[in-house]
Amino acid sequence: MNKITEITRQKKHNNLYNIYVDDSFCCSIGDLELSLMHLKVGQILSDDELKKIISSSNYNKTYNIALYYLQYGPRTEYQMRSYLTQKGYESTYIDMTIAQLIADKYIDDLEYAKSFIADKQQYRLKSNSYIKAHLIKKGISKTIIKQSLEMDEVVDQVKVIKTLIEKKYHQSNKYQDKQKLTQYLLRQGFKYSDVVKALDDVDLVFGSNEKMYNNSY
Repeated sequence: MNKITEITRQKKHNNLYNIYVDDSFCCSIGDLELSLMHLKVGQILSDDELKKIISSSNYNKTYNIALYYLQYGPRTEYQMRSYLTQKGYESTYIDMTIAQLIADKYIDDLEYAKSFIADKQQYRLKSNSYIKAHLIKKGISKTIIKQSLEMDEVVDQVKVIKTLIEKKYHQSNKYQDKQKLTQYLLRQGFKYSDVVKALDDVDLVFGSNEKMYNNSY
């Protein structure tokens, strides 16, 4: 019959209502949807109307858990899809949710990549090789990674290396040995040609305890 026999407000979530159809729990919907759909006890629903209510409920559950996930930090499309899939939400509602999140700019892989690159270059002093590998793990496309690394605000790798050289040089006597320092930088994924240029540019004395540190970057 599809008759709404009860509508009750949830105790833990005051903005959600439980809908009972033919004396059995059907789904939960938000107060806005309840109002827009003009649902009331005793109302007879067609099969299509019932499906629409259930679909709206499933979508809203998926979208709300996605927003909860975003509270802990920005996510890539891949990360969000993986999270919602692991939580057991249906692919149809995952697709709808992600499409809405992208439209609302809550998910933006290009902005995510740009922010990631800025952090890893300027503050973490990581190589482009390191950055590319980690962005790929987060599901960022190679096209977006390439585009992000070619933007004007991206820090030149030689400048990153020079900053890292000076940091390591003053941090440990071990890195006052040019060979050991070079090996360290190569292990971090920097290109050999960039390492050589950076080492030539810094005003530091290698191979002794004497230090010359006059440059600022």
